[in-house]
Amino acid sequence: MDTSGSTTRKARLLALLLLLVAVLLGHARGLHGGFLNFDDDRIVSANPLFQAPAGEALEGILDPTRTIADAYLPVSHLSLYLDWKLFGGRPFGLHLASLLWHFLAAAALFALFAKLGLSVRGAFLGALLFALHPALVEDVAWISSRKYLLAGFFSFVCLSFWISALEGRKKSGYLAVLAALPAVYANGAALVLLPWVVLLTWFHPRGRRSVPWGPLVLLAALILGAGLHHAWLAARAGTTSAGAGDRSLTMIPSVLGWYLQKALVPLGLSVDYPYPVYLKELSTPGGLPWILTGGVLLAGALLLAPGGKKKEESPRRDLRLAGLGIFLFFLGLLPFNDFLPASSILLADRYLYLPMAGLALALGALASGRVVLGCDHNGRP
Repeated sequence: MDTSGSTTRKARLLALLLLLVAVLLGHARGLHGGFLNFDDDRIVSANPLFQAPAGEALEGILDPTRTIADAYLPVSHLSLYLDWKLFGGRPFGLHLASLLWHFLAAAALFALFAKLGLSVRGAFLGALLFALHPALVEDVAWISSRKYLLAGFFSFVCLSFWISALEGRKKSGYLAVLAALPAVYANGAALVLLPWVVLLTWFHPRGRRSVPWGPLVLLAALILGAGLHHAWLAARAGTTSAGAGDRSLTMIPSVLGWYLQKALVPLGLSVDYPYPVYLKELSTPGGLPWILTGGVLLAGALLLAPGGKKKEESPRRDLRLAGLGIFLFFLGLLPFNDFLPASSILLADRYLYLPMAGLALALGALASGRVVLGCDHNGRP
């Protein structure tokens, strides 16, 4: 009787339960917020489409030539519209939905890490970093940031399907393309999916020998087409200008350094939303919930099954995955250096949502239990 598979399944279910607890405890304060006059009014509370009859509202949201708040993001806007109707226009319901979408994104990231070969413990710790990182609180607490949550969820699902396609499941390649469609139309930041897919294909042991070329061509066409669509709408709305890309080249080093500092030392975070990120000052009474939450969840991580020795090259592969994660982090930030006309704002905490998955991968790979400096898999010198 094979008990290892059953143990792994139980460990994964426990990990998902702990992730849910992390999101509920770590982000519950945002449930008490309201609408902000910082895009929440234009997109939700004062959006005339949300007050219109259902047919007119859906037509306006899905019309590919029409923008809301200067962007065509039908997946995120449709999600907000459905929540608006479901909860009768009360902000609590929209905040609750955002919290649940963040959990789903963290769960999808956990599943992706497992497909990449991380141990249950490593995948959990990486996903936990993503779930609780203070720089991502803005994405969960600010209603208008729903677009990042949805882009993250569908992007991670897309990458999971792509890994399955590289392992010989042909239909999974086309499912990856289907998942990429809502990702890039939830938020233009998901256009970074194409280079991410290429890098994962190059990294995967079978990827370079079994590239699913049909789905890859479709994925490239979809992402490039969506990029041109976003660029055309941005130019028409006046949110981009000639020469922005040239100016951004000189900014890249300092901008990437700024984001790296926010990711590693999350101080001086955004105050555009009215929910303090208590990890900024752990010495204050308000920091106690974060300390307790983190302590309980990290203790729970010890209950998860540690990574076993699957292959002789496991430690080396984990180190390569950690390096890949760091590279994906920086690559994920490139759209916000004006290469994509998604926003006129160059620096914002919320832009870390997708890139943070890269750092989470790096942490998860190093925490998988197979990389111990000076020791082998079993802890022997």
